[in-house]
Amino acid sequence: MALLFLAGSAMAMTDRVSAAETRFVLAQAASPVWTAKIDTNPHGVSIEARAIAGPARLSGACATALLSPGLWMTLLNPPGLPRVDGRRMTMVFAVTGGFGTQTFKTRMKYEAPGDSWPSEQPLSPEFLNAFETGGLLTISDRAGRKLAEFNLRGAEEAAQLMRRVCRL
Repeated sequence: MALLFLAGSAMAMTDRVSAAETRFVLAQAASPVWTAKIDTNPHGVSIEARAIAGPARLSGACATALLSPGLWMTLLNPPGLPRVDGRRMTMVFAVTGGFGTQTFKTRMKYEAPGDSWPSEQPLSPEFLNAFETGGLLTISDRAGRKLAEFNLRGAEEAAQLMRRVCRL
């Protein structure tokens, strides 16, 4: 909605916005934020999105053979966290939607080679339900300091693909 509003405001302020530029902005606003693809080796699904602001990305995976069943998440390039290989910390994944806000805690471990924080266990099936129907995912540390926010547009399709392929 914000992009649509901004595009409308820009057109009201200047006549220089072409119809093609407006269509591009509208297409960007409607395109999914989450990408999902089927992996063949190992057989499973990988998903990914960029944070609303900042350099952080969040990726997820399920695999039918290599991983324990469930959605495994990895936070990449989060700003403001100590970069100490092997450091563990609890992160809070808060999903907000028409149902209110649901929170899920998970332990993450920093891996220096990829500048990433993979989860040490899969997130709960309840998280996948909230992820699928929510509108916003906020990741915070235990103290409540926000690390990154992710729009969940496209998460429904990503979750459905994971349920079908990985039988979640």
